[in-house]
Amino acid sequence: VQRLDGTRVRGTLHVDGGTVGLAGLRQRFEGVQGVVEYGDAGLRGDNLKALFLGRPVEASLTPYRAEDGHVAATLIPE
Repeated sequence: VQRLDGTRVRGTLHVDGGTVGLAGLRQRFEGVQGVVEYGDAGLRGDNLKALFLGRPVEASLTPYRAEDGHVAATLIPE
């Protein structure tokens, strides 16, 4: 890519048994399962399943754009 102007990123990540860490959190989500879509607007995922502290959890990710322009995601417990 010679010029980033106008370049767009989009894709889908299928996770089956992965480990996910979050900034500022020592504990990890283990055995993550689900589908995460990513693109210029951020990350999005529904009905993601994992183990956290040895207990099953289910959550979704929703994208947002921070005031400084960074794209991030919010974890929404279900």
